Amino acid sequence: MRAPFLFVDIEASSLSNRSYPIEIGWVDENGKGEAHLILPPSHWTDWSEEAERCMAFRTALSCGRV
Repeated sequence: MRAPFLFVDIEASSLSNRSYPIEIGWVDENGKGEAHLILPPSHWTDWSEEAERCMAFRTALSCGRV
């Protein structure tokens, strides 16, 4: 019996080497998946508007949900 495929995607706060994870998502080979935002601690301050545009990602903060 083979193990099912699982595709994982982790979005980052910027394109620099100081970036941190802001979202993790996964989907299995049948299309069932989840995505979760990661609330960074206050000392994680590296954020890039360029990366945000590149990923077409809007944070919960920019949507007024935090």
